[in-house]
Amino acid sequence: MRNQKPLPEFWVPTSKPSPDIEPMLKAAVQAEFPPQTTELMMAAAYGDIFTCKKVFRDLLNMENAHGMTALMYACQGGRMEVTQMLIKYEDLRHKNKQGLTAVDLAFRARQAEMCLFLEDYCIKKGYDLRPQVRSDVKQQAAAVQKFKRDYDLDANRMFDYVEESRVKK
Repeated sequence: MRNQKPLPEFWVPTSKPSPDIEPMLKAAVQAEFPPQTTELMMAAAYGDIFTCKKVFRDLLNMENAHGMTALMYACQGGRMEVTQMLIKYEDLRHKNKQGLTAVDLAFRARQAEMCLFLEDYCIKKGYDLRPQVRSDVKQQAAAVQKFKRDYDLDANRMFDYVEESRVKK
């Protein structure tokens, strides 16, 4: 056996966490998430399916100070497994304080796979949720075409509503 050097003091596990760690962690969480953000929302944002399963029954349908739900965080982050779990329990049509749904957030975050999943889900449920990314019809159409081109999407049914939905209004 070789002689091993002792581990530096900060590597040695202790029974009590350093008193400096807790305020640092709390400050980091507060910087990233707004007030009233639940553990479920944070777990959904990071795709932590195990924590989501553990706490989701107690924290469903809650929203933080920005009106965001756990489902919105999961869709925005492209967390497919978490989204598939939460979508059964939380309302996909819920809008945050900016008036955006989970579909809007996924589209804005350029989560192509999530957008396709949400599109299929909305069709099955009969929801009329179309992502709004621009206020002008031409800008909206251009944004949709850029999204399709960037992700090489050949899905003609996804987002082709732009012109026809505006004409109906």
